[in-house]
Amino acid sequence: MSTVTIREAIPADYAAVGALMVRVYVDEGYIRKGSAYADTLARTAERAAESEILVAEVEGRVVGTITVTPPGSAY
Repeated sequence: MSTVTIREAIPADYAAVGALMVRVYVDEGYIRKGSAYADTLARTAERAAESEILVAEVEGRVVGTITVTPPGSAY
């Protein structure tokens, strides 16, 4: 059984987080591939500047993420 680790994202995770966010939103039908919002979701570093980004990691691979934003943020 694999262990899931929840931790704060680091810059090395940002590409994986952005790709995961886009994939989930597109695959679940919330947005269309290539939409302007997909670009926004992919820009993890910008979100990280105003919020806390957590990742779920299994065997060194990001398998989940959540963005926790404070009131009044752009997100």
